[in-house]
Amino acid sequence: MKSSAMPPIIPGNPYYSRRRLPKPRLLEVGEAMTEAALQRSIVAAARDCGWLVQFAWSSMHSPSGFPDLVLCHSERHELLFWELKSAKGKVTEAQQVWLDALGKIVNVEVKVVRPADLEWCYQRLVTHRGVGEP
Repeated sequence: MKSSAMPPIIPGNPYYSRRRLPKPRLLEVGEAMTEAALQRSIVAAARDCGWLVQFAWSSMHSPSGFPDLVLCHSERHELLFWELKSAKGKVTEAQQVWLDALGKIVNVEVKVVRPADLEWCYQRLVTHRGVGEP
């Protein structure tokens, strides 16, 4: 059954303060953000910013180690591969193989994203990164 609860975000997030969107539930002090909650937050923000988003509903039939999110913005000519991890989550050997291979492709952004990076993620989704920028 699908939960109707809004995904958590970090307080003071400019992504939600600039737009008139329903504000998701704020994290309580000491509450850990799960990888699933991180994914829900990023997917919602990406779609709102005009990104096409691809993720495996179940990784059972996906290649081992393939990144969690593929984000494409056709107007900005950008393609992102993001591997999502909880605060203490570790990148597996299979994931590292994919990240290394994708990272060699010109003009493709590859990143491991953790809850502490959520603010950066929101900024990245609304800001165009020119060719050659980090």
